[in-house]
Amino acid sequence: MLHEPKVYPDPTSFKSERYPNSDAEMRNAHDLVFGFGRRSCPGVYFAEGTLFAIVSTVLAMVGILPGLDAQGNEI
Repeated sequence: MLHEPKVYPDPTSFKSERYPNSDAEMRNAHDLVFGFGRRSCPGVYFAEGTLFAIVSTVLAMVGILPGLDAQGNEI
């Protein structure tokens, strides 16, 4: 469903403009990925919890700094 060229032109590339700051659009994409109704994925909460744990651990433990140019100055 997410690779339907009629709905999503060029479906293999990521284009953030497909979801224009709309919670409803993001919810639709979420429902398509994990399913909905009786056929929904039972591991959706495990997957979301795991992603949250990974992202929060990376943000807490890794220093995210601006890049450096050839002279060592911040970009």
